[in-house]
Amino acid sequence: MNKRSLLCLFLFVVTSTPQLTVAQLGGYYHMTGVNVQYTYVIRPMDSADDSTDGTYSLTASWPNSANALYTHTLPGAPHFSVGDTLPIINVPLHTPTALQYGLSSGPIDLYMSVSDEGQMQITGTYPAVAAVDCSTASTVPAVNDNGTYSLGSCDPLIDSTANIATFGFGITTSGIFANQMSPVCFTGPNAEVEGTDYGIGTNRTCWGKVDVQYTDNTFSTIDSIIIYWEAQDGVATTLGVNTAGQLNRHFGSFGAFGDSSTTTALHAINPAINVGTYPIIGGSGADLNQNDTLDNVIAAPNLEWGYLFDPKGPDGELFTGDEPMRFTGYYFTRHFLIGVGTIQTVLGADANGDGIPDNLATVMGGGLPLSDAINQLAGTFWNALWPQLATSAEFDLDNDGDVDAADSTLAAGYATQIGTYATTVLASQLVQVALGSLTQAEALTNTGSAVAVYALQILGTMGITVDDSDHDFNGVNGRLVFQIDNVCVPIFSTQRVNPWFDYVGGASIESDESLIPNKFALFDNYPNPFNPTTQIAVDLPEAAFTELTVWNIMGQKVVTLHSGELNAGRHTISFDGRDTNGKQLTSGMYIYRVKAGKYNATKKMTLMK
Repeated sequence: MNKRSLLCLFLFVVTSTPQLTVAQLGGYYHMTGVNVQYTYVIRPMDSADDSTDGTYSLTASWPNSANALYTHTLPGAPHFSVGDTLPIINVPLHTPTALQYGLSSGPIDLYMSVSDEGQMQITGTYPAVAAVDCSTASTVPAVNDNGTYSLGSCDPLIDSTANIATFGFGITTSGIFANQMSPVCFTGPNAEVEGTDYGIGTNRTCWGKVDVQYTDNTFSTIDSIIIYWEAQDGVATTLGVNTAGQLNRHFGSFGAFGDSSTTTALHAINPAINVGTYPIIGGSGADLNQNDTLDNVIAAPNLEWGYLFDPKGPDGELFTGDEPMRFTGYYFTRHFLIGVGTIQTVLGADANGDGIPDNLATVMGGGLPLSDAINQLAGTFWNALWPQLATSAEFDLDNDGDVDAADSTLAAGYATQIGTYATTVLASQLVQVALGSLTQAEALTNTGSAVAVYALQILGTMGITVDDSDHDFNGVNGRLVFQIDNVCVPIFSTQRVNPWFDYVGGASIESDESLIPNKFALFDNYPNPFNPTTQIAVDLPEAAFTELTVWNIMGQKVVTLHSGELNAGRHTISFDGRDTNGKQLTSGMYIYRVKAGKYNATKKMTLMK
């Protein structure tokens, strides 16, 4: 199959005005700067990808995210709401130096070519933002895109003082960038107004334009171009959707905020509060120096590791007695985890999603009402919990040096007390269910949490020290250090892309990939001598990054005709006898050189006027 892909990226079919004829020009362009802006709005969950990975809440895991034994939803959930706009992400790379060194993910080097007939090729490397494993970061992927574009049907807007012609511009097909862009009409009776005829908030949110800078007021030679487009996720643009046409873009949130001053300030008020070595996840900070500035605050998303610490509880007031972690020094410790984890294990998971934990449902299936079933499982919970904490806290009721049957006998009486408490809490929770302020699942979760905390209180009345908040986890007990998880937040994206390019010469390429050559070959140009155009053919036995350049006999490079990936096949490149600045070369001998992967070759040609 003969595939024509004229390499004259962003060369334009320039239309004419009654006052001025703007010449049709072909050429090859090199990007010298770019600014990309991403706006993300939280969206509803729409796709299968969302149900698998999507969430609106931040979580933290212990001992780490990769090997989590326990994952905790952070206070204040949900942390993202549908319709919220995340902070805008800007990628400003305004100079060639910034393109080379501005991103840690690699250098950016992009060439673009278009034909007057609307064909387009983009090759090289380009900045992007991607979410991988629920972590969003800048990337510099390789680009090799054959597409099409349109300048629309309107005459360009001419600035005769600055020698600039502004065209509507739209990529119509692309395997990488937005599709179905609408070229804006800037002139004539159909001139369009942003915000009314096109732009965000209208029916044409995907649109573009290009400013073409000419070398002089004849508008015959292009010096450079500046492109701008806006595009949003959707089926038409092919951005941020899956094969079923469902929105599936996620923002990977990988950090939180916190502080290292809250516990220091509270310790001054209550010396029983221990000060750890890690920050408090979600802490807002305290003014330790009394200078009206919160100290040691870590802004999002820079906090990765920290403690869960809550001295306020549901009522939002300090030390009022409703704090779930008050018996473990207000820290989420190993002892607290044992209590929470044991109640979850005893109740069981909710595999069928009916709002009733499976073990509880099994007990109820034996004929017990919900309150009696809770009572029974609360006793089971206690009998499973206290031996764990007894060992962890070196707890020995009869002081015989062992956790033994005598200890079990002394502790068994508390099972009934735990069950009675669970029944009382459940009754109050079910009142809220009847009023419609809670679901049954929420009532059961709240009951389980309350029972776990109450059990820690009972252990305290038994003379057992359950507060293990004076040290980090040591393999037995202590404060747990959590890692903030990467989470996938469903988003809707708007991209604003603004690259600028220098004209680096005129060239076009025809590729025949129907027959794969047996070996590499660079052929004599034809015709030779030539005036003003000639063709250079090269055979590639395999796909390779290929660069074709032209040099004068002084060893100075005058133009790059192509720089980018080419597939295996025969490729014929047209050369119009112009240099990087678009100026016609003088008569004489020139050298053309091709480098294609491991292959390279050089030949001579003569321009004769």
